[in-house]
Amino acid sequence: MEPPEASSGEGIELRQIPHEPGVPLPREIVRDGGRSTRVDLDPATAPSWARTMVRRAETAAEVGRGRAETRGARSKPGPALVPPCAAAGAT
Repeated sequence: MEPPEASSGEGIELRQIPHEPGVPLPREIVRDGGRSTRVDLDPATAPSWARTMVRRAETAAEVGRGRAETRGARSKPGPALVPPCAAAGAT
């Protein structure tokens, strides 16, 4: 699968690495110029993270559609798409 490129130019790569025999560990790598951020997700956290990412993407798409429909009109800022660190474990 070809890795997606974010509209801001970052490269996003998804890999699976061996964790335990027969258990793949999902790895997310975000590349921005010469820097990269790697996130390894354990099998228990990966499904929750995936659901959170889908919800955030859907919210961003809805906000984007709403802003496109009201282009030129003043509108309130959209919801924050990144939770505070204290809520990072929440889904």
